[in-house]
Amino acid sequence: MNLLKPAQLFITLCIACLLPCKLKAQDWKKLVAGKDYEKHTVLLKLKPQADFSVRKQSIFSASFQDRLSQIQGEIAPIFPNYQPPTQALRTTQVGLPKAPNLSLLYRINFKANVSVEEAIQRLNDPSLIEYIEPSFLHTTQMLTPNDPLYSNQESYLKKIKADLAWDITKGSSEVIIAITDTGLDMDHPDLINNIYKNTDEIDENGIDDDNDGYVDNVLGWDFIGSSLDNPTPDNNPDIGANGQEHGTHVTGIIGASLDNNVGIAGLAPNCKLLIVKIGDDSGINQVARGYEAIVYAADQGAHIINASWGGVSDLHSKVEQEAITYATSKGALVITSAGNTNTNTLYQDPSAYQFVMSVASVNNQDAKSGFSNYGENTDISAPGESIMSTIANGLYNVRQGTSMASAIVAGAAALVKSKYPKATGLQIAEILKATSDDIQSLNPSFGNGLGKGRVNILRALTETTPPAIRMTEQVTLVEEADILKISSTFTNLLANTTAPVTIKVTGESTFFEVAEDSITTSSNLDSLATFNNSSTPLQLKFKADVPRHWITTLTFTYRAGTYQATENLTVKLRSNDYLTIEKNQVKVTLSDYGRVGNDENLNYLQGEGLVYKNNRLLFSSGLMIGKSATRLVDAVQSDVTPFFHDHFTPTQPITAVTNPKLADFEYEGIVTDANAGSNRLGLEIKTRYYVWNKPPNDKFIVLEHTITNTSTETHENLYAGWFADWDVNPASGGNNLNQARWDETFKLGYVYSIESETSNFGGIALVSSDVNPAYYALVNENITGNENILSDGFSNDEKFKTLSSGTTNNTAPVSGATDVSQVVGAGPFTLAPNASTTITFAFVVGDNLEDIQTQTEAIQQLLNGVSNLSPTLSTKNRLTISPNPNEGSFQVKTGGVLIKNIEIVGLQGQLMLTKALVNDTKLNLNLKDLPSGVYFLRAYTTAGFVTKKIVIR
Repeated sequence: MNLLKPAQLFITLCIACLLPCKLKAQDWKKLVAGKDYEKHTVLLKLKPQADFSVRKQSIFSASFQDRLSQIQGEIAPIFPNYQPPTQALRTTQVGLPKAPNLSLLYRINFKANVSVEEAIQRLNDPSLIEYIEPSFLHTTQMLTPNDPLYSNQESYLKKIKADLAWDITKGSSEVIIAITDTGLDMDHPDLINNIYKNTDEIDENGIDDDNDGYVDNVLGWDFIGSSLDNPTPDNNPDIGANGQEHGTHVTGIIGASLDNNVGIAGLAPNCKLLIVKIGDDSGINQVARGYEAIVYAADQGAHIINASWGGVSDLHSKVEQEAITYATSKGALVITSAGNTNTNTLYQDPSAYQFVMSVASVNNQDAKSGFSNYGENTDISAPGESIMSTIANGLYNVRQGTSMASAIVAGAAALVKSKYPKATGLQIAEILKATSDDIQSLNPSFGNGLGKGRVNILRALTETTPPAIRMTEQVTLVEEADILKISSTFTNLLANTTAPVTIKVTGESTFFEVAEDSITTSSNLDSLATFNNSSTPLQLKFKADVPRHWITTLTFTYRAGTYQATENLTVKLRSNDYLTIEKNQVKVTLSDYGRVGNDENLNYLQGEGLVYKNNRLLFSSGLMIGKSATRLVDAVQSDVTPFFHDHFTPTQPITAVTNPKLADFEYEGIVTDANAGSNRLGLEIKTRYYVWNKPPNDKFIVLEHTITNTSTETHENLYAGWFADWDVNPASGGNNLNQARWDETFKLGYVYSIESETSNFGGIALVSSDVNPAYYALVNENITGNENILSDGFSNDEKFKTLSSGTTNNTAPVSGATDVSQVVGAGPFTLAPNASTTITFAFVVGDNLEDIQTQTEAIQQLLNGVSNLSPTLSTKNRLTISPNPNEGSFQVKTGGVLIKNIEIVGLQGQLMLTKALVNDTKLNLNLKDLPSGVYFLRAYTTAGFVTKKIVIR
């Protein structure tokens, strides 16, 4: 059993991913589509806290509830009755992984008309939430063969020696096999007598008699109900008149009655069948909420849990992995199908998860089935073609697929558990693998891609097994410069070794300069003895030119005397394409791919955003550079699939500068536009990030872009800028009450919420003074009276328009407030071949407009050594307003510098009053006609200008 599976991200449906059997470096950056997960549902895990009351208060705090109300959401624990495995169980069943704390897992259902991705971004709070993800859908792994008349079980039963195994055991009624699937024909005559009954529950009395959190769950549970679009759990896992028959077929293979003169024979006919329905009643082949089904099965005492469903993706659901780890920690074995897309199982989940037993399909001649997946993550094979079993309405038919193969192994595992009742799930898996028949010579093209061999139940029940060294806890991978350090806990799950154990890890020589390392235990490892190498980790050395973002396989070889075995671990390395810094009041994620706030395209789960005072203000942002709609490169959304552009390729990841010269902290990264296809300009963009950490210079990050033309073409009419979708959410209205404005004086585009004009402001300033500014304020939805640009995507024509139209479109929305974005840019400029230019922007946050104006002015001072003010008026103390606050009448003094002009500006940036003066150092103003409130006075003098806040009562 490949106990440690790829540490990928989430699951999707079966999308073919053709990969060679021998895994090489793979580009792991993929996206899922909205159809691949439940609508209006989000899952999250809170960060652990010692005091439950603190944890509970955090999710019911006003701040989190405000965000929840924005999407009309309701939050509830996924496992409200979670109880960790007892210490007694941990003591008697050693060699089990530590149980995750499922009480930290919550599900949010929301009604607002927003995407799941947007809901995730709105809700995510890194200080509170460990991870947040969609609730993924899966497909069942069954096909209809070309020969529907085939009805003979005998050939495959004899192949796996089931007929002879039954002379030893037909299973025990004490062994429970859970089938997490589309449900069951509960009245099928070949199954009805073997259905597990919860005798602690009284049927149909409407009371949770056994206090397990489920009312009247006598014959199993249905987590979905009639429709996947609106899951409504109930206590009836029957498929109904139109339900999908997949679960019934799988269940018959595992546990149909034997010697009853009816139909067929299941592999473990004397065991009990726990039915857990995760499909709806419509007959579609999608299932959902497998994580709940697996935990439910484990808590109901299931020893074997079959999951004949999955999909292909490099993404990995952490909630599902925690559910599987939890079931494993309770001694259960989770068995899953490898998939039916004839591809490598590198991207197939849940078969790629840690602690599951993945099953491929072979025919009756032990050749790989044409549809079956294969690969390093496959643990074992079983017949999966032309398998006769039960279907709906009390009938029988032939089906094929890795679902059928998985069911056969589940039945075999139940027989092993029946003979060896003290064996844990991990031990049962190793027994089945160790006693399987070698079929590699019959499948030379697939190497070890079909697992250890094809299951042989008789051998599993009769043979003495060798040792079985495996990793039984999460591996720890630490990348330090050019060294990869590897540590874990290794357990001998079966027989004692006759010598100390040597553990060797081998990596691919393509990427490792030193591609192997080994360590040897100081003594033999008895059965269930463990060895942890955290103090002396295995080490591999990367080559200097090792790529980023690649998936590879590490092979662990275990030797002890005559015993030898291997275990493959698929990992992604050099995979962080972002850097999160928190050196001042702004926590911000910087992406290697030309973004600020998030990692890559729609993967908002990666990265911390841009956070100020624990509020995430930025939904997404990206760099754009172009000279026309057809010659424009960017890292923002688009109007065509996949709806985001990834035109920039990092050649130097963002790293800290060892000896910063200007700022307190400096970082640098380099990208090219090599991934832009026909839009490519041949540019290299080196970005220097400047961060100061002392007031008053601690509310911004400066981005200095040095843009070099590496092509042979002269580029004229170039523009460069940043698109940003700000979400300033200080109160219940959230981002739907935002406004976007432009401050011409400071070359500053900013966004704020009209609910709290003295709360959070966010913006982007053009710091460079030698290039013309560009600004375009945008509404995110189609609103009457406003230009509709973003509601149907962001086309290249629209992107170039926003970059090249100057600053005339400087307000969004025209009136009122809504969800807004902005483009802050510069241009035009020209780049000859090999020529460079430098354009500098700054992401600025603050408490109000004056605050971000002050920050912008400070940036000029820091970068250019001068501000918009001369030294004679370089501090605000040189300009006084008295009295302040006032009733509308006050005096302005400069202390000697001549005032040329006075402006009064509202909090939204609107000009309220202009007064021109000549050679005066003081001025009496009467503003009693203005409403009470907060305003800004901007004084233009012979030495420059300065802004001060005034309060009129």
